[in-house]
Amino acid sequence: MNYDALARDAGISPVTAKDWLGLLEDSFLLRIVRPLWSNPGKRLVKSPKLYFLDTGLAAFLAGWSSADALFYGPIAAHAERAPR
Repeated sequence: MNYDALARDAGISPVTAKDWLGLLEDSFLLRIVRPLWSNPGKRLVKSPKLYFLDTGLAAFLAGWSSADALFYGPIAAHAERAPR
């Protein structure tokens, strides 16, 4: 996750993006997992990862708009109609 790229895409400052992501993390909608390395230099270089905890939001952002798409998996989400 890159705060600068995220802020640039959203048209806001990186500080605002970091604050908003902190708010979403505090409300348990997402989790920011920071790298854990014994080498402090790698901790600074590696990027944190962003995981959505709200399954409804994650499904919406992934483009899964129907229950059938969720039931049959990611391949069926792009098919017009899943076989029954």
